[in-house]
Amino acid sequence: AFYDYYTTEKYKLASLKKDYYDRQKYWAENLVDKKQRTLMLEGARKPSDLFFQTIEKEFLPAYNSGDMAKAASLSSGILKASYDEHRKSIDELVTLANAKAAADEDKANGFLSSASWVMGVVIVISLVVTTLFAILIAGDIMRKIGKISFAVRDLEAGDGDLTKRLKIE
Repeated sequence: AFYDYYTTEKYKLASLKKDYYDRQKYWAENLVDKKQRTLMLEGARKPSDLFFQTIEKEFLPAYNSGDMAKAASLSSGILKASYDEHRKSIDELVTLANAKAAADEDKANGFLSSASWVMGVVIVISLVVTTLFAILIAGDIMRKIGKISFAVRDLEAGDGDLTKRLKIE
């Protein structure tokens, strides 16, 4: 039963370590911000390396051999210290990332506000231009209708010349 537990925990550790170093590789390729990069690739990695080395070379062998005093000492000593140091870097990184995200959000909101203002101005200008065109077109149509109306009234009065042509373009 102990062997099964030990093998399962060793597998979990290997999987955790692989995932961690895969993410380190990802951050090495993708992190642009210098301070965030330093925190992730140096500040968080050094204590993690120490943590994994201590687990593999000292803690698991002590635990496997039944030396619980040494395992407990490592757990509350170097493992806790390296975890705390790693966690401190990660907490600082999260604070930086949150601050950067807030700054990016403020910048995006400013852009959206400016874009909304510009869009409002464009809409108002478009409405003014459309209204002017509508007034000009309506005026032209009303002038033509006025000419037709005048010609029809002239004919209706009986004084109209039926040979006259009405020129409306």
